Amino acid sequence: ENTDTIWMFNPHCRYEKQNSYGNPDIGVLPKRKVSTIVFGDGFDSIPAFICQGARNLKNIVFPEGVKYMGRMCFAGANLDTIAIPNSVEVVDTSAFQSATIKHLVFPEGVKKIGIWCCLSAAIEKIDLPSTLSEIGHIAFGECRELKEITIPANNKRYISINGALYTKNIDTLIVYPAQHLTVTIPNTVKYIGTYALSYTRATKIHIPSNVEGMAGNPFRGSTTIKEFTIDFNNSNYIVLNGVLYEKYSSWYKTGKIRLKAYPLAKEDSIYIMPQNVASMEERALILNHFKYIELSPKLEGIYELYSEDKDLIQTIVVPCVTPPRLYGTKVWTTLEPRIKVPCNTTDAYLTNSEWQTINSYEEKAFVYVECDTTCGRVSVNNRIVTCGDSVTISAEPKDDYLFVKWDDGSTSPTRVVEAKGVDIYTALFRKVKYSGFCGAEDDGTNLQWSLNIEDSILIITGHGRMRDFDVNNRAPWYQLRLAINAISLSEQLTHLGGEAFRGCSNLKSIIFFSYK
Repeated sequence: ENTDTIWMFNPHCRYEKQNSYGNPDIGVLPKRKVSTIVFGDGFDSIPAFICQGARNLKNIVFPEGVKYMGRMCFAGANLDTIAIPNSVEVVDTSAFQSATIKHLVFPEGVKKIGIWCCLSAAIEKIDLPSTLSEIGHIAFGECRELKEITIPANNKRYISINGALYTKNIDTLIVYPAQHLTVTIPNTVKYIGTYALSYTRATKIHIPSNVEGMAGNPFRGSTTIKEFTIDFNNSNYIVLNGVLYEKYSSWYKTGKIRLKAYPLAKEDSIYIMPQNVASMEERALILNHFKYIELSPKLEGIYELYSEDKDLIQTIVVPCVTPPRLYGTKVWTTLEPRIKVPCNTTDAYLTNSEWQTINSYEEKAFVYVECDTTCGRVSVNNRIVTCGDSVTISAEPKDDYLFVKWDDGSTSPTRVVEAKGVDIYTALFRKVKYSGFCGAEDDGTNLQWSLNIEDSILIITGHGRMRDFDVNNRAPWYQLRLAINAISLSEQLTHLGGEAFRGCSNLKSIIFFSYK
């Protein structure tokens, strides 16, 4: 029990003390005393759990020929250094999880690193071999002290760029060292792995245009991120006021999005969730800085929403007629704020098994307006009111668009509605002005066309030749042909394109006008 060194000679020994899973119990070795362990000849593998939790372990002596390092074999160990033998081919699940190793070298010959291998380990540098062909899930996640990962250029599966690890074709970011103060993700990256940027010290994260997937919450544990930014043409994610959202698969077709990550260092006291958020990522929102939270009326579930300062947050607005599902044990566990819910729903919340522990409910009426923002703007003079109050809503079309109606049939762009519970009004717009180019010279801009649906006149201005059209290359106004009653042509038009006005069955007149 008091020895500093343990010699292990029998690779087939049975442990007298085992845990409920049949694995060696943490107490099987006197881990508080042992600083050195020597594996004798005959070990071709390091047993699972053998040195788990050995916080005083400093040195390990391996025999020749070891090929396999078992599950959690050195998890939680406090090692100055470790010389993994060149014979090792597999380092299994959680082998160094939560261990302390300043510099970890995987020698040439290692082919596989298991899942969670170095999860939450205090490691500053990791050297990987050219022989490595498989890295398990979150193998290097949550390594808060990590400064660099290296790998030879001739490795066929992986590549290191500025100390960060990617797949060879640079389409997947596996891990970015947490100690880097700036993060630069290459434009080729399509996927960001789970915990790839966990505990990063960067204050700003920019998402490139090609990123189409993020596994879980890649930014878990980071307390320094102040804002997210994104390339304008990214089609899978959006950033609103520095907060990252996901255009969640088929949801986005119906206008729904997912809260992906709220920057923890963004110290706003108020957060009003966009009203089309239907879901949120695990630990995407921590309430540490907030006094007021307003959730989305379309929110279907809340995941681990909690605060470390229960006295700070004062109000949470939950404008959902049906109580959202609560996921995670930390939801509300340290909170007792005032909860605002829709009119006549208090009983539904009090009788819901996930919500009935909260006693402070206040009923309010909620009025929301929405539209396709490429077509126009909508507004409401007071979104949260007392049940039965009157609220004014307005819709304003953008240039080239016309307000048609609200989704309940009203054709008044500005109107007064009664707030009853949770009401969402959608404004519908129609495009009335279209334009483009139809010339045949140079880049085609010698002739320009425009059509206003309201007056049904197709106007073509400019000079020179119009390009020809056919069944495989229709005129740009072909889809609008039935709306054309008149055509106005520039006198400087020298060639009228073939089949230019094919199908314009409502055409009544053609006018030539002088163009300068």
